[in-house]
Amino acid sequence: MHAFLYQYLVGGAVFGLGVFLAWRAGEVGLSTPRKRRRLGILLGGLSFFALLQGILQWSGRN
Repeated sequence: MHAFLYQYLVGGAVFGLGVFLAWRAGEVGLSTPRKRRRLGILLGGLSFFALLQGILQWSGRN
C-alpha cells in the first residue's frame, strides 16, 4: 500500500506539473470542447490506471 501511495503522490505531482504546463500552453482547459476533451482524456487515463492498479494490488493480498 505504501508503494501505491508513494507512486501516486510523487507521480501525481509530476502529472500535475505536466497538466499545469499544458494548461499554460493552451492545450488543455475548460474554455472549448476540444480542450475539455483533452483534459478529460488525461484525467480519465490517470484515474483508470490508478483504479486498475489499486484493484490488482488489493486482490493480490493474502
